[in-house]
Amino acid sequence: MPVEAAILWGCNIAQVSSGYSVSEGSIFYQNEVWHVTPHTMPSPIPMPDEPRWRFSSIPGPEGSRTFFNGESHNVHLIRQAVLSLATVNGETGSINVSMLPRLDQLDQSIAILTPIVSNGVVERSGRTTPNRVSKNKNMIFFDAAFTVSLGNNSVQLCTVPEGFRPVNFIEQITVGISSLLNEEPFTSLMLSILPDGRVYIQRMRTLTQGNTSVSFAVTATYII
Repeated sequence: MPVEAAILWGCNIAQVSSGYSVSEGSIFYQNEVWHVTPHTMPSPIPMPDEPRWRFSSIPGPEGSRTFFNGESHNVHLIRQAVLSLATVNGETGSINVSMLPRLDQLDQSIAILTPIVSNGVVERSGRTTPNRVSKNKNMIFFDAAFTVSLGNNSVQLCTVPEGFRPVNFIEQITVGISSLLNEEPFTSLMLSILPDGRVYIQRMRTLTQGNTSVSFAVTATYII
């Protein structure tokens, strides 16, 4: 699995009275190495949301120059990465702190599980981190919570990315909370993870009425 982003060195985060300090370092991102200068990210403690590494490209002090053909171009761009809760000037991309491993921790990578919205699936509200799978060498930890419109047929929730998929078919029972007034508030569900990455959910007991909204959380651990 190719490396898309990683902290090469430094970039250590520490709590200070005014927020969080960041030490000097560098980050590999989108096939470039971005410099991180020492800075402080103002923030309430604890943080209200997960911050992001934000990559920006802004004109340097040299500004632009007009060339012989009459065209003007910036001759000096400052490209850097900063830790921030909000979008920064000249931002070209960003990544959640939890999604950026250190170079010596690439065997502990993380991937996001994107809900299939067209199937009536959304990430359950109230989560502080996105649905994801994390890898520590050959061990995978599946951590997700969904809300889905569910009848008696199975529904595909998401697809586990390559590099995080199980070798064999996995099934696990979990409990969901139903929104149907005359139904038991808790309902038993079966989660299935296929070797091709598809993840399904299905009721374990037949529903006598139409689809209803069900919310549930699930964690699973498996070896690849």
